[in-house]
Amino acid sequence: MSWYSPRMSVSSSSSAHTLDAQQTPAAPQQPIAPRQPVPQTPESVKDLGPEVCYDVGAFRELMRQYRQLDDGVTTRLNRALARSRSSGLTHSPSLLYDPHSSSSPYLSPSNDKAQAQASQPPARPSDLGTSTYGSLPPAACLELWRELTGYWRGRQEVIRFCTATVDANADLQRVREAAEDVQRQRREADDSSLLDADAARVAGSSQSAGGRRLQVSSSPTEPPSRSRAETSEEALRRMLHNEETVDSIVRQRSLQAFKARCNLFRLPEGASGEEREFWNNGGTARR
Repeated sequence: MSWYSPRMSVSSSSSAHTLDAQQTPAAPQQPIAPRQPVPQTPESVKDLGPEVCYDVGAFRELMRQYRQLDDGVTTRLNRALARSRSSGLTHSPSLLYDPHSSSSPYLSPSNDKAQAQASQPPARPSDLGTSTYGSLPPAACLELWRELTGYWRGRQEVIRFCTATVDANADLQRVREAAEDVQRQRREADDSSLLDADAARVAGSSQSAGGRRLQVSSSPTEPPSRSRAETSEEALRRMLHNEETVDSIVRQRSLQAFKARCNLFRLPEGASGEEREFWNNGGTARR
């Protein structure tokens, strides 16, 4: 049976989306956090904070560490399968067995019939002909499934947190710029009034002396260009979207590896909609 490892070779493919040094978004001096708690990361993954969302290198390193946890799950799947084969917990290729019979491959001296009935889902007509070879006990698969989906959910929360952080700081920046525009317009209005008064005095002096009238331009000063700030914001959002796409591919590979080793596993009753989405396609990348 071919085996797929979700090792992050995909991460290297994301280099095609790598931002140039000149496009790296500049973080605010003290980026604010959105109105939501900061997601907690596992011990082997660096801590997340608003400043990490603006550091492209730090954010991608965090995601790389987080995705490596999928590798740990698939490694444990391989080891558990090897142990189950060596201990006789699996059969050679055959038609689907009756999981409640005394010949169930999940029964052993340490597991009685009641335990097997509790952990093994009932056989379904659609499962007839499915090989019982190379499949882990459902209880072990359920534990690894919950761990795997916990990592997937955690990475999605990291991306959503950084997206919300960028949006919150962008909104704050727009408010600050609007306030600066109001203050600038007030200063220009005050300066214009003073210039008009001075111009009137100078004009009176010029007329009495037969001189020329002074003309004062009242055109407002052009506001500073914000194209650079907008480019940085767009570049950061594009980076987050690319990471979300990469993570979707990683989840699909991990899901394929899980289903190859837990081919008799079924989602428990009452599984959430998100869990079912994970099971069906590994979750799709969302903007």
